[in-house]
Amino acid sequence: MKKIKINDKVFIPMIVIFVIFGLSLSILSSIRYKNNQQILLEEYLQHVEKCKSLKEEELEGQAEWCQKVLEDDLSAFDTNAYDEYENYASEYLRKYLNEFILIAIIVIGSSYYITKYLRNRIILNDITREKCKRIIKKLFFSAWKYALLVPLMLLTIYFVIFLYVDNFQFSESISDTSMFVGTIFENNIILLFLAILFKAFILSLFYININLLISRKEHNYILSVIKTYLFIVGIEIFFELIFSNVIDKLFSFEYGLLFNVINIYTYPYVENGLTQIFILLGILLISFIPLFWVYRDKEKLIIDIEKNDNKEDV
Repeated sequence: MKKIKINDKVFIPMIVIFVIFGLSLSILSSIRYKNNQQILLEEYLQHVEKCKSLKEEELEGQAEWCQKVLEDDLSAFDTNAYDEYENYASEYLRKYLNEFILIAIIVIGSSYYITKYLRNRIILNDITREKCKRIIKKLFFSAWKYALLVPLMLLTIYFVIFLYVDNFQFSESISDTSMFVGTIFENNIILLFLAILFKAFILSLFYININLLISRKEHNYILSVIKTYLFIVGIEIFFELIFSNVIDKLFSFEYGLLFNVINIYTYPYVENGLTQIFILLGILLISFIPLFWVYRDKEKLIIDIEKNDNKEDV
């Protein structure tokens, strides 16, 4: 049998692209955010000057408003990490790289090596020199490493945000991020960012596990990508339309929303603390059970691989 070698030349370029994309996006969002805050500040200062210039008889009907304007704290117009990420960076992310495109990219990258490896029957050579369990482990890690793409991009964005913003707190008077008030994330931006990072890593691993499951039988690269993508979307539809309704009726609360496996950029259910993290972690751990199960039988794996015609270009 002719020996074929497959090199994963996609991972490093994808890492570079994701980091550059995160850097560019965060700089653009930071500039836009600062400009908007400056506009708000200038409008406020104009109101202050107007109130100061009004004569006593002209204040009638505007006294309460002017008093509020004059008492406002200028620090409310400082840039803060909550506003920038929730209202600007995440908006850019969804505009230029929404979750559905992101999932496709993760699946496209993670499925390349394993499908080519199995399709070209390389394992039949390697298995004579190495234990099957060790080979499968290498295959898994060749795919799992793509779970680092989104966290590294987000880390880049967070780093730029920390450099640009004035503070790490928020002002309820001009911010619509007041949903954080009274939660464990209030004035704890580090915890919020860590939660989003961990969530992104968990979901990325979950997508890849689905692909590894499908690639066990489907060794055609394109078909593996398509089937994985449709399966992930199907899981989300099941959770959103069926499972969430059952949970809501049982607990009289919208716990079903916490099972969302598509929203990777934000952490919307802050009132529930870290509950969603534990739920998604549970879903991920469950996905490992069928994954290890379908790859456990060496003989069946070899039989399925031997069915390939070994004519696919590498």
